[in-house]
Amino acid sequence: MKLVKYISNSIRWNVFILSDIFDSRIQRFIKFLSGSECTIENFKNMECPFIKLLSTWDDYLTNVLDKCTGYDVQRGIKKF
Repeated sequence: MKLVKYISNSIRWNVFILSDIFDSRIQRFIKFLSGSECTIENFKNMECPFIKLLSTWDDYLTNVLDKCTGYDVQRGIKKF
């Protein structure tokens, strides 16, 4: 793998951080890199939280927000 050779032999570095890479090829990259003179540490990061959204904006306004807040949001949008 040319990239691994370049990173391990041609670049001067003390720490090489790979973060938030969601690509299946990263495991092959790490495997190749582990053959060089470096130490690999794997840190478990906190997963990104998410909110499951309803199918439409109107569903959100009527089913999630209370009546008063939904009204205020709609009124604010109209004013905007």
